[in-house]
Amino acid sequence: FILVADLALALSLVVLLHRSRSGLQRSDSVINRITVYLLSSSLITVFVQVLCLVAVVKYPHSLAYIACDLIASKCE
Repeated sequence: FILVADLALALSLVVLLHRSRSGLQRSDSVINRITVYLLSSSLITVFVQVLCLVAVVKYPHSLAYIACDLIASKCE
């Protein structure tokens, strides 16, 4: 569920930032930087969450997912 929530949040923020462009070069540049930062950090978090999901499905009786979970806690 965290994976879906993070994707929905990132996409809604990107849409809101895109709508808030004013046409001024300086403010649009700042909005572009915020959007790129938002997308890159969200993609990293989603990638780590997918790794956790794969670890849980692939190795259900081991503790392999704990390594991914430790990394994921730092990404969020």
